[in-house]
Amino acid sequence: FLGEYANSLGMSSVGGTWFFICFAFTSLICRPIAGWLLDHKGGSIVIYPALVLTFLSMMTLALARTDWMLLAGGLLLGAGYGTLTAACHALSIHCAPISQIGVATSTYFVLLDLGIGVGPYLLGNLVTLYGFSAVYVCAAVLSLFGIAFYYIELGRHSRFTTQRMEEDRVLKLKEAAEMK
Repeated sequence: FLGEYANSLGMSSVGGTWFFICFAFTSLICRPIAGWLLDHKGGSIVIYPALVLTFLSMMTLALARTDWMLLAGGLLLGAGYGTLTAACHALSIHCAPISQIGVATSTYFVLLDLGIGVGPYLLGNLVTLYGFSAVYVCAAVLSLFGIAFYYIELGRHSRFTTQRMEEDRVLKLKEAAEMK
């Protein structure tokens, strides 16, 4: 959507061209930081801010009127998406029994790819009805649903804390030893 969105707003090609470079840059920078935070502080300290950053990026894109706003949206999205994908992958492994880690990993990536493939198609149908900005607002609202879903399913139960991850690691090591 981005190139066509920028063109529809009469922007130069700078924002559309450099958006993905900004996205990739912050995604690469944030993933190792997210890994360290996951290991030392737990999942919620990573997932909530990542979802907020994703929300802010989508709202920035929805309200963009300059190339600089598109670039800011790219930076925010790279931080949110890069952090969120790494954290959710770790979460899928954390929640799976040791005998199902491979299944959990493959299921995670199949669903991630499905969302990346189907999401733009579904939201793209809204462009003709409501315009580009509405699509980004819808994506922002989905991030808010993500915050609520994470809180209801995991956050309020403290299922992704460092203590809980350590307890699960010990149980998985015992399970692995019993499997041998």
